[in-house]
Amino acid sequence: MLHKIKDLHGDALHAEDGEVSSVDDLYFDDEEWDVRYLVVNTRRWIPGPKYLVPPIAIDRDQPLLGGDIRVELTREQIRR
Repeated sequence: MLHKIKDLHGDALHAEDGEVSSVDDLYFDDEEWDVRYLVVNTRRWIPGPKYLVPPIAIDRDQPLLGGDIRVELTREQIRR
């Protein structure tokens, strides 16, 4: 499925144990035409750094309403 990057910006990211952050940007491989990482902003949870979440972690079996994204990671796994 194709999505515009600007449509993903600001979508909430939900881990297995609660909301973590929002999508701030994407790292894109222009040779393979593939998204390598979601750059997530954790201001509400951990002020300061941004974290990288691989798209393979996205839970496609249980999508959320409103464009939010659920990942098959815990908050601690994202933090590490």
